Amino acid sequence: MPSLDPTAELRALPLGARVVVRWALRDGMPEADGIHRYTDALGVLFSRDDSGIDVETTRGPVHIGWGDVLAGKRVPDPPARRTRDRSTA
Repeated sequence: MPSLDPTAELRALPLGARVVVRWALRDGMPEADGIHRYTDALGVLFSRDDSGIDVETTRGPVHIGWGDVLAGKRVPDPPARRTRDRSTA
């Protein structure tokens, strides 16, 4: 049976794991736009402490407090980039 604690999996994952985290935006946060209440962070879990986690995304690092986490899980590495074969063009 899955844990009811949305932070449980994130607390157990090793640093360096690729994760996706859905978290609540609060008024005054730089990411808050006054319209959206939630956002996602997709990236590498690089730090974790009593206050929350840090995820390195393509837009830069994001600190997410434990109290703001709504859901989170490990995700597979991105697919390898395919190169175009220019010899047949």
